[in-house]
Amino acid sequence: RFIKRSAVNALPRVDRAQRAEMKRTFINVQDSGVSGRIFAHILKGSLYVVLLEMTLYIFVANLFFGFIYWTLGGCCGEDIHDFWDDFNFAFQTFTTVGYGALSPEGVGQNVVVFFQGIHNLIVTTIFAGVVFTKFIRPRWRYECAKYITVRDIHGTPTLEFRVANLDGTFNELKTVSASVIFSRG
Repeated sequence: RFIKRSAVNALPRVDRAQRAEMKRTFINVQDSGVSGRIFAHILKGSLYVVLLEMTLYIFVANLFFGFIYWTLGGCCGEDIHDFWDDFNFAFQTFTTVGYGALSPEGVGQNVVVFFQGIHNLIVTTIFAGVVFTKFIRPRWRYECAKYITVRDIHGTPTLEFRVANLDGTFNELKTVSASVIFSRG
């Protein structure tokens, strides 16, 4: 038998500015430096915007490596000394396609390929992690009551607290499990 009770200390409405502040303090953007702010931007940003930014980064990085090959006299020998071919080689190296028509010739070009390979491995790993993080992050929004109460139900002291589902009917709360650890100081 359920008894409908009115809320004694109802949850206050949270406006947009307060929600933004709660999100900032969740990741602590102010104290985390540039990398923390970038990570917070990735987590909070739209997936399409983040994918567009990653694509732009890949394009700019390949332009950079293509420029390095071009300044070294070309990536692939004397007969090919066109910036487009150097950019094409850098992009093929990034994607590990490697059609076989272009291969580095010279010590400087092989050193650049080595560092480009390390860069590409790190960037690919980070980008895969970003996309995974965007998909795996839970989207359930909730809020807990300020006060926890202990009351007597049928002779047993019972701990009560409230959790509000801020998503409403979009994300229905089916089951909640809670663990409480008591300690004496």
